[in-house]
Amino acid sequence: MRRFVILWCGQLISGLGSSLSGFALGVWLYQQTGSATQFAITTLFYILPYALLASLAGTLVDRWDRRRTMILADTGQALITLLLVLLLSTHQLNAWLVYLAAAASACLGSFQGPAYGASVSLIVPKEQLTRTAGMGQISNAVNRLIAPILAGVLVVAVGLGGVLIIDLVSFGVGILAYLMVDIPQPPSVHNHEKAERTNLWQETMFGWRYLIARPGLLGYIIIGSALPNYFMGMANASTVPLVLSIAQADKVGLVLAIGSAGLLAGGLFMSVWGGPKQRMIGVLGFLALGGIGTIIAGWLPAISFIATGRALSSLGLAGGSSTQTALEQSKIAPDVQGRVFGTIGMLSLLFESLAYPSAGLLADRVFEPLMMGQSALAHTLGTLIGSGQGRGIGLMNITVGTCVIGLAVFGYLHPRIRQLETELPDRVP
Repeated sequence: MRRFVILWCGQLISGLGSSLSGFALGVWLYQQTGSATQFAITTLFYILPYALLASLAGTLVDRWDRRRTMILADTGQALITLLLVLLLSTHQLNAWLVYLAAAASACLGSFQGPAYGASVSLIVPKEQLTRTAGMGQISNAVNRLIAPILAGVLVVAVGLGGVLIIDLVSFGVGILAYLMVDIPQPPSVHNHEKAERTNLWQETMFGWRYLIARPGLLGYIIIGSALPNYFMGMANASTVPLVLSIAQADKVGLVLAIGSAGLLAGGLFMSVWGGPKQRMIGVLGFLALGGIGTIIAGWLPAISFIATGRALSSLGLAGGSSTQTALEQSKIAPDVQGRVFGTIGMLSLLFESLAYPSAGLLADRVFEPLMMGQSALAHTLGTLIGSGQGRGIGLMNITVGTCVIGLAVFGYLHPRIRQLETELPDRVP
């Protein structure tokens, strides 16, 4: 585990620096424009390029040296941050340059993500994969929990320029970690695919063919990753308006912090435990826990219910993601993990990107009107969950949580998905 711990520490510090600068740039952008829409567009400029490039990036990752790919990706992102520092210092930074920087950083990140994920199974024993995935969830939780608080303090203390310089230093730490660790190239076990190496398009499509040829694995990805990303993305997008419908803005930070604490607790738990022996059952169980948490969050107009529900959802997310990552790393051959992980990432992110506009439209035009005034649901279901402002968003959370639980039940009842772990042989020694 020594090599992985070095990589993980570098990723933790580098990721925290990027989260700090991302939060600080968002604050700066909102202060400059006063527009929540322009603030949200930054996320869109990051997610879409990442999703669209994920499959191609995974293909190239399998062709290239993975450590060198991660070093170059981090170096490129550091150069983008340096450019932002220079633009800020000369008073030339504007919203569109921030959007372009986000898109360029996403393009580089689409290479770094699959390269890192495909490297873990080469340096970590198979039985430790769930533990390493749990440590990855710890990094994610630390970024969500600490970055907004720390960035807020740093923006006041050293300004946006100071935060960007801290991000530059964190990239240096990440690159140093790569240089300290030897990452072997995987042996090629798909010799019949070598003929396709001359055709980049065919090789890029290999990830889709790999999943389609394994229906159980494809169904598992759709049930355990793509659709949950859509439903839980809707729940996450509705958290802030759900809280603001019953409380002041200071309670938003409290609820988000408790949710991040659940993610951190789940990551720590999985790192210590090592995960369930039957990983497929574990994925479905954690998925159901996330659905239960989402139902609780929407059930009553009370901060205690929303915070408890978000904590349980985050706990389920941490456990499910850790177990799912370990299962994928053990079942997918190392020499094609870049391509297949890129395809999985593309599928998941595309579903997630659809969640945010869906949440807003459904909340405003469907669920909120259903729980207002003299509507039939307000007089019937409203006796259980309340009616009025915000209760439509609560009903949307209950609906989303029910759908997530339904996905878990469907996965358990489907024999190809439930028996995936025994039917699909391990490809990692």
